[in-house]
Order: sequence, then structure tokens, then C-alpha cells
Amino acid sequence: STYSPDCAVIIDQPRWLGREGQLTLNLFQGRFRAFSVTFSVYGQEGRGVEMFIGGIQGRSTDDALERYRLLTKHFYGLRPRDLLLEILTSLAPVLGVNRINAVADKYRYFRHPFFGGATKPVHIDY
Repeated sequence: STYSPDCAVIIDQPRWLGREGQLTLNLFQGRFRAFSVTFSVYGQEGRGVEMFIGGIQGRSTDDALERYRLLTKHFYGLRPRDLLLEILTSLAPVLGVNRINAVADKYRYFRHPFFGGATKPVHIDY
């Protein structure tokens, strides 16, 4: 919060993001969840510990763009999404992670016909 008033980075397990990963790294501004990166950590014999990013989400509220601009200014030009990814890549070695993977858009769970096969445009493909 020394960079941006009332900001905090929090790891939690929101139920609505459970299909995208086990944990979520969030940037909060007060009670406003500004940006989230959802991920899982998985260990396999012979491969070590890997991290899988299942989702990166911002918000689509009326004031989200203005909030993101202000946060970007507070963080010296680093966008909230990029800040969370930098924090996550710094956290990975502490967790013993030796590789970070991200789910490609065409393999995201909501693209499956069972979930309606969403076809809306994607702003970022991991």
C-alpha cells in the first residue's frame, strides 16, 4: 500500500474460479478485486514441480478502466495484470516450481461444448 493507497496482494480460493485453478493471486484495491491470476501447482516424479496458470481476469465494471489507469500510474507504468504475473513468477521458486505453463485459450474449460462452448472474443491468449 505504500505504492497505491489501500492496495493489497492476496492469495485466496474463490469458489467461482475453482475450475481454473486451486489458488488465485489477486490485486485488491480496498474491497475491489481489481485483477486475478488463477493457478495450480502440480508435482510429478521425474518432472518436478510445475505451475499451471488457468485464468487471468480483470473486471468489466464501469470504472475498471479508470482504476487500471490509476493503478498503472501508481506502479510506475506496470499494468495490474503484469504486476501479478511478476509477483507469481517471483513466488514460483519459493514454492519449488521449476516450470510455469499456461492454458491456451482454445483449451479453457468454458470453450468445451458441455459449458456452452463460449465463442466471445478473448482479449488475451496465454
